[in-house]
Amino acid sequence: GPQCVGWLEWGGRLLLRLHGSVWEVVDPRSVIGVTTTLLFTILLGLKLDNKRDWSWYTVFTPLWVADGLLAYFAVVVFLRLLAEDVHVLSATALLAVYAAVLLPTFFFQLKLAQKLEGDTDVSWNTVFVSLYVLEGLALLAAFIRRQGDVVGHSLCCFR
Repeated sequence: GPQCVGWLEWGGRLLLRLHGSVWEVVDPRSVIGVTTTLLFTILLGLKLDNKRDWSWYTVFTPLWVADGLLAYFAVVVFLRLLAEDVHVLSATALLAVYAAVLLPTFFFQLKLAQKLEGDTDVSWNTVFVSLYVLEGLALLAAFIRRQGDVVGHSLCCFR
């Protein structure tokens, strides 16, 4: 029969969860996302209802911890791919995708917390500029993403 193990290797690590009598594989990124959303929502509600006198930095802490964990997972996967002699360009591209998502997200959250806390005098457009960059990257990815196509072939119709 199957062994009852808590972790299963797959690039990074995947959690096993007992669902009825069947073990299901759960991606830790999903667990981090759900936990982070729950914690952030609770902290935000307590802050907005004036139940706690926390700074905005405290409210955003779960998001930053999640970003840090996802960055850690990305580096671990990158190093494992390099150790397994996977093409260096593929491993670097994977790390670049994580960085392209995590960095603008983190800077947006940081600028938003600073603006709400009153620590910065920048305009709201400046706060949201990294989010605009992230949306631009998502739009670019939508144009590029076609099964089996490379960048040049996907964008050839726009030349």
